[in-house]
Amino acid sequence: MNTEVMQLALICLLLAAAFGIVLKSSFRSSVDVLEDLRDDELLGRGNALKMEEPLEESERQENESIKIAGYTFDDELAEAGLIEEEHRKVFLLRQKLIPIVGSIVFLILNFAASPSGPFLRAIFAAFMGYSVGHFISKYRLKAAKVEYKRSLEFFLPVVMERIVMAVQAGLDIIPALSSAIEIGESEKGKETDPVTVLLKIVHGLTESGISFEKSLKDVASHIEHPALRHAFLHLAVAQKEGGEIIMPLRELSDSTQLYFQESVEEQIAQMPVKATMPLLCTFAGLLVCFLVPPVLQVMKILKETMPQ
Repeated sequence: MNTEVMQLALICLLLAAAFGIVLKSSFRSSVDVLEDLRDDELLGRGNALKMEEPLEESERQENESIKIAGYTFDDELAEAGLIEEEHRKVFLLRQKLIPIVGSIVFLILNFAASPSGPFLRAIFAAFMGYSVGHFISKYRLKAAKVEYKRSLEFFLPVVMERIVMAVQAGLDIIPALSSAIEIGESEKGKETDPVTVLLKIVHGLTESGISFEKSLKDVASHIEHPALRHAFLHLAVAQKEGGEIIMPLRELSDSTQLYFQESVEEQIAQMPVKATMPLLCTFAGLLVCFLVPPVLQVMKILKETMPQ
């Protein structure tokens, strides 16, 4: 069998693997069905007990990992804000496909450059493409984590201000929370901000019978963001203690805005350091562009003047 046929067969094999991954992602596995049944059972148990009785450590951990309407908090994807089941499936599908697509692209380039080249080089090209795709997939996950953190920092003061305005209008904490969620979801054509999504989960837990304080603490414990945790715990204390809550909530809103302002100022302060290396590379490139023509001219003159 010649190398052209072997390379085409390898490309077709990778295409079939990519098609199989896409086809498999469209079906629900038995593990997904079992997880949904387990979540429904635990949610029903929470409704029956009203989550007021002390639970064992194992049951407490199970309740903390409950998925309400497909939300998940216990893995690496949740750190990137991928807590909805549909978003997680799409992201994981792309993460799996990127290395395979990289291998296919490198194989096609290798085949176009040298159809009759050695098959070992095609294997090496496929490996390099897979490595590049794997690096891109890891970078996408890391970038998603950074972007999710920035989104939390940006929308946290906005959502807290909505809650403050609702409380000033005469609503209690939980109705004010519901009003803020409705405002966050009412923007057509835009995806709901992550803070509103987390508050929606808290509201869903509260509606299912879990106390508001415990709902806030459970959700905050899975988010690695100190400002968000502080805001959620502050809301829990305000609802638990009662009394005048407008001033504490106003202070909370101001503190979240100050935190966002300080985070932006920190990013601005880091920009000169990040711009140093690109500026050095640009300066080096300009220097090379300016020096190459005179050097070539000098070399040409020296070559003409040198005796044969």
